[in-house]
Amino acid sequence: MEIKFIFNNQEFTIFCEWGKTRSGFKHTATLKKSYKNNDFKNAIEYWEIDSAKCFYLNRTWESYQFESVIKKLIRQHFGNDYDSVLKLIKE
Repeated sequence: MEIKFIFNNQEFTIFCEWGKTRSGFKHTATLKKSYKNNDFKNAIEYWEIDSAKCFYLNRTWESYQFESVIKKLIRQHFGNDYDSVLKLIKE
């Protein structure tokens, strides 16, 4: 799952994925900054700037898929701007 948003005139993408663990599963969210690489005909490339993980033993009861890990990543990276960024993502 990918979520793209623009904050402070910078384009960001959150990549979400899940994986198995020995005792359950995990959600991982990676925040990447987008930029155009002029050497390759303006190809869009990503620079990883932060990531977060949440581990679960059984099921998760979230309002939307990857909710907990996305909120953890935003709080971890954007701090005081948490509410503003979360509002952009939910649009």
